[in-house]
Amino acid sequence: MKVFQKRNDKPFIILNLSDTQLEDFEIGDDHIQYRRLAYTVTQLIAQTKPDLITFTGDISYGDNFAAYRKLINLFDSFDIPWAPVLGNHDYEAEPDAIRVVCDIFCQMKNCIFEYGDPVLGIGNYTVGIEENGRIIHSLFLMDSHDHATFCAKDGEIRECYGELLPQQMEWYSQMVDNLRKIGCTESTILTHVPLYVYREACAKALKEGIDAKSVPVQKEMQQDCWNEGYEDSLGVWSKGRISSCEYDGGQFDRILEKDHTRTVLVGHDHLNNAVVKYRGVTLAYTLKTGSGCSWDPRLNGGTVLAVDSDGTVSLGHVFIDTASIV
Repeated sequence: MKVFQKRNDKPFIILNLSDTQLEDFEIGDDHIQYRRLAYTVTQLIAQTKPDLITFTGDISYGDNFAAYRKLINLFDSFDIPWAPVLGNHDYEAEPDAIRVVCDIFCQMKNCIFEYGDPVLGIGNYTVGIEENGRIIHSLFLMDSHDHATFCAKDGEIRECYGELLPQQMEWYSQMVDNLRKIGCTESTILTHVPLYVYREACAKALKEGIDAKSVPVQKEMQQDCWNEGYEDSLGVWSKGRISSCEYDGGQFDRILEKDHTRTVLVGHDHLNNAVVKYRGVTLAYTLKTGSGCSWDPRLNGGTVLAVDSDGTVSLGHVFIDTASIV
């Protein structure tokens, strides 16, 4: 576990980026897609002054190695530690291609990516935040893989988006037990594909008939969008766009059982940025970073997690307007 020191007089600031998804032909310094992204990342770092940057997947696509090198060098250039997990588009190539990308991670001065146990996938690792000699908070960075298979209602075996596997949840449980032994009682999971429970939470929290495009997304609280008991939710949650695995693999049940993780942060669904507290756990979408692939200019930026001295986390979005980048 890589451990970072938190100062006593200020929160430990984590800036999360996600879903940049630029291809090789979009990374020229004069290309609008790259300029929007570079501006967004630079502004985010200037505004938030993070102690750590995390990245919840989909930097580029499979074997677009020129794009990976350009973007990874951009993220590394700020001389701030950064920790990525993989997304489904990062897997879009021959199996060896993802190893090339991960080897680039490992060559960077400031990237703290770890391969982790290959039985679990690629890039399952933890990060600790320490204050006064005690780890007060841990981050679980977990690979949601490229796809899963399921039996559809018509009996056909089909593919869907990936999930956290049973062996990953066993690893998570063991790590939680180890963290408790050293006095750490708070953690956050960062992964790419939303857990199945996001569908359940959306159905419970969001009022019927809400048009996501009509919601002023930069307003901090949208109380008129949420059902009773969920009024402290915020952001946009577009029904029908929760692109999780098609079945419930029991990951959220394990999270509740271990009673340690209070926040789950995911990417993947570019047009969602909702944050909902469900059964005691904050289920959050990060903001998409940059205009690569599908995007809504209103939902551009990054998401900040501020870790306090008691290990608790507060979460908020930082929006970056790129209208001036033409």
